[in-house]
Amino acid sequence: MDCRCAIARRLGRRWFAGARLDRSDRADEATLRDKGGSVLLTYWPSEYSQIRGQYRRTTYADGPTANEFLFQFQFSIGAHGAHPF
Repeated sequence: MDCRCAIARRLGRRWFAGARLDRSDRADEATLRDKGGSVLLTYWPSEYSQIRGQYRRTTYADGPTANEFLFQFQFSIGAHGAHPF
């Protein structure tokens, strides 16, 4: 059985924070279940871009635990009303 639960909250005009919990059975052996959680912080400098940092901790069913920090920069470019290309 797979399960994901997420929550997000707006902190200010351009700032958002969130958390997520994950639980997933293995495809090859359903008795093994991986579990994890993450927290994230997102900043929107404009309506066309966002910057996100995320810390994720995953505990795998067969023993190891992974700690990861993810950084994402996302932007859109192209034709729109103010600037035709």
